[in-house]
Amino acid sequence: TCNDDTNEMDAGEGEDSAAQRAAALGRMTTAYTIGATIGPALGGILAVEKEDLYVGARLAVWGSIVSLVLSVVYLKDHTAQNEQRNKKNEKSSFVDSLKNTLQLLWHPNVSSLL
Repeated sequence: TCNDDTNEMDAGEGEDSAAQRAAALGRMTTAYTIGATIGPALGGILAVEKEDLYVGARLAVWGSIVSLVLSVVYLKDHTAQNEQRNKKNEKSSFVDSLKNTLQLLWHPNVSSLL
């Protein structure tokens, strides 16, 4: 758990947090795969039944709007926590940040993409 006085995590929470992130990523990947599989088929069926080629696109737009509203309403905002954590760790300068960025750019896996 997070201690409010020091904003430090207990030893066991990092593992739980990593497991939760991994589970969330798995659910997100599964949802994307199901949507990418069922979505075009459903759009094709609706297009034939309704004789409107854009009914699938309209349905996707409404689904995105509902998803946005649910995300805004139900997901926690961690901005204040992150700002406090960043202020605590804000010891690096612009030069340090630039050095880190350049080191990443010269990494063999990244430089091949440029």
